[in-house]
Amino acid sequence: MAIQIGNQGTITISTRITVDSAKQSPVVQSYAFSVSPDGNVCSLGADVTVYTASPIFGIGSILYTNIELTIPTTYSQVSNPNNPGQDYFILTGNTVTSTGVCD
Repeated sequence: MAIQIGNQGTITISTRITVDSAKQSPVVQSYAFSVSPDGNVCSLGADVTVYTASPIFGIGSILYTNIELTIPTTYSQVSNPNNPGQDYFILTGNTVTSTGVCD
């Protein structure tokens, strides 16, 4: 876009904004979950903390054991921190892929 101002010349206004996403740090969220040594997330056990850069926890969230997001979790299931002992999340690798309900 350019604007002509009398005989003074032309001013060019750029409307393009660029962001170098490589320099942006992810916002790391931490969540505390209950896990059980026998893998039964429906019986409340010890609390663990996992970390994710996902703004909303749910299917598709990638979980890590450290705040630097470099060590993937090794859990196959974690309890839902909003509904402990009632439902849980299933992980494939360290990615939440589905949910389950305790009975």
